[in-house]
Amino acid sequence: IHNLATTNPVGYFRLLDTHDNYDAPLTLHLTPTLASGLQWAKSSDTRNDGPAFNARIRNLISQGIVDLTGSTFSDHVVKYFPQSFNNADRDLARDFLDQIYGNGSPVASRQVFWTPERVLDDETLALISGMGYGYTFADQMRHFVKWFGRNSALSTDGFRLNEVNGVKIFPIHDFTSDYLDQTLDNGSSLAVRQLLSRRARSGVQDQVAVLWRDLNDFATDARSDSYDANVRWLASRPWIRVVTAGQIVGGQIGYRGTDGNAYTNWGTVTRGTSQNLAQTAKDWVDWASNENYDNWFNKLKTETFSSGTAFGQVGVSGIANSAASAVSAVTSTSLTSLARSVLHGAMFQTGFFLPNTNQTTDLQKFSTGDYINPASLPNQTMADFARRTQSQARSAKIYEFVNGWATTANSTTLTNRAVDVDLDGANEYLLYNSRLFGVFETKGGRMTAAWMRDPATGKIWQVAGNLAAYANTETEDEGTDNATAYRTSGFKDWYLMPSAGTGNRASVNGTYTAVAAEGGTGWTFSNQSDVTKTITLASTDAKAFTASYSLSGLSKAYIRFGLSPNLQDLLLRGQTGLGSEVLSNTNRRVTLTNTSGSEVVRAFVEVSSGGTINPAASDLATEGTTMTRRNQAQTHQVEVELTGDGALTTTTHVITLGFDDGTDTPNPDSDADGLLDSWETSNFGDLSQNGSGDPDGDGINNLLEYRLGSNPNSASSNGLPALNFNPADGNGMSTNGFKISFPTATNLTYQVVASTNLSTNSWGNVGSSVAGDGTTKSVTDTSATNSVRKFYRINISVP
Repeated sequence: IHNLATTNPVGYFRLLDTHDNYDAPLTLHLTPTLASGLQWAKSSDTRNDGPAFNARIRNLISQGIVDLTGSTFSDHVVKYFPQSFNNADRDLARDFLDQIYGNGSPVASRQVFWTPERVLDDETLALISGMGYGYTFADQMRHFVKWFGRNSALSTDGFRLNEVNGVKIFPIHDFTSDYLDQTLDNGSSLAVRQLLSRRARSGVQDQVAVLWRDLNDFATDARSDSYDANVRWLASRPWIRVVTAGQIVGGQIGYRGTDGNAYTNWGTVTRGTSQNLAQTAKDWVDWASNENYDNWFNKLKTETFSSGTAFGQVGVSGIANSAASAVSAVTSTSLTSLARSVLHGAMFQTGFFLPNTNQTTDLQKFSTGDYINPASLPNQTMADFARRTQSQARSAKIYEFVNGWATTANSTTLTNRAVDVDLDGANEYLLYNSRLFGVFETKGGRMTAAWMRDPATGKIWQVAGNLAAYANTETEDEGTDNATAYRTSGFKDWYLMPSAGTGNRASVNGTYTAVAAEGGTGWTFSNQSDVTKTITLASTDAKAFTASYSLSGLSKAYIRFGLSPNLQDLLLRGQTGLGSEVLSNTNRRVTLTNTSGSEVVRAFVEVSSGGTINPAASDLATEGTTMTRRNQAQTHQVEVELTGDGALTTTTHVITLGFDDGTDTPNPDSDADGLLDSWETSNFGDLSQNGSGDPDGDGINNLLEYRLGSNPNSASSNGLPALNFNPADGNGMSTNGFKISFPTATNLTYQVVASTNLSTNSWGNVGSSVAGDGTTKSVTDTSATNSVRKFYRINISVP
């Protein structure tokens, strides 16, 4: 984005400078995905700064210089989607553009729509009308020539609004626009002057010449200078009015009709209401798709990408339809916009193929408008940007599962589950409780996304992973260096250094094994070589994922985390509410807080002794003006450095990844492992331990020792309750069985179990489980008799 905003002295800023300097109105089309990318792309150089560029647009809109057209979310071709999808896309696009450029007030046009790639026919016009738009744009020398004939297109009719099937169309003068690259005496070329002179002397004043440029045209100095000279000349001619489409539609531009009266309601050339219009697109796309975008979309439908299932079509079948159906099922208002952003953002240009590299682009045409040398369709390949974008549409399915968790989670929720949640045909590994929901892959054994829930209100925030961002891959792979990594979420084994030899990044996309964690709720991932990590949630209300890392034969391991606290806010406001990272605990804890209005979402990473947060880590392929470790979309990266002993023995570290509302309690559990900081500090001297640890090796983990009030550093002090036995009827051993009594501690659950044969290790419950409250509890085993020998024990767990 920085390179697009300005490559000194040109770039996107140059367009705004030109229109601002000459007070020349500009009709501007920006997709919300570009607007959001600009919003995030903060820079220390104001000429590179994306938020500054957006603020400039916002200011020019308020001055009446810039009008935004209506837009799709990411330029999906509307013909290939049902009306319901298009309408949902419209609403999402408006919400983003209004928030970014209007501070919530409507600024994106509700009347004038920019049709992606200008792929238009009668079906598309009906869909545009169904979206509530009454105006769009089409090319004079492509659409008008094919629809209405060359003579009509070149006549006065080709410079007026044309009403077709109920939609009014502004003609883009595509051939004339090419002259914006030429100048004469520091003004417009002779051809442009002659054209406008003829139009001005025709006697019909409600005419419009629409000249267009792509933002990328401002990447070169020559084209930027030429455009500037043209706008300066046009804006200074008293017989020419530079206006926006929105001003014409809004009745702000007056003219004198052929009857001599003054009007503001522009007339139209009426073409009828039941026209059958051949599908046509902008020039290069029309040529490359053989004058029918169906040729591209029908090939897209058969693509399987990495899932093994055809992409298909929304509303019909395939991955696209399954993902869209899943998003439609999302009911949580906290998730709806994000789910749609993932799905609609992945429909970028809806299939874009490239002609055979052996064929030279030739846009020459016969007088009929047909291409002299059409593109050859065989062997066309899908463009990488389209393949990598559309392939990720399947990940929108995840939000259906998150929605299910969000609406059913309660104080007892604590689960690990293996299920395919992203339509790739392979299981993902879910781990969630009443507060947190994480998705993990065996690819790299890493977390791909996480959400935080407020149990009191049910509201959800995405806090890690950015499924709406461009992935730069059609698989689950992530880039293995700063230049190729577009996404980072959690527990990403970024760089491993063996005790001998050189380090490598093989584990980033290595295939890990995954098994349910022993002794807790979670998953154990192993690269089957030198890293095994067990990631758990300590309790139903734990605010952090705790990972126990076992390093075998490694001297160093670098683990990356991508924090996106309140992703929805980051998409709309960029880094506005995102503070700087705060290091503490001798660089073993880092916190990152995002403040959005009254909401606070905080993320933190903490590592045990033997590890450290690396504040010097970078995510820049080359040095620049970007914010370090924020060079991936809506992501702040944190790097943890773990130190092994360099031998073949195993070194264990604990890393905590947590999320909360930023509130610290008087006696906090800042690393969210279920152990109060004061208890950890008192017993261990720091916060390096976690709930699943057992430093005294007595088989009782720290969390149970903490709840039982025992000493976690002494195997002789395990706090386990003694069982007392009494005849159930009080008269000695009898057929009424035994009553087993035991002391309890609060917030623990007790279950008495019994066995008649220790060698079989077969234990059955005696009565129901009992919730501890600090008093003595009892259960009765009515099956115990004088003639049966039985053994008893008690299982204690944290609910």
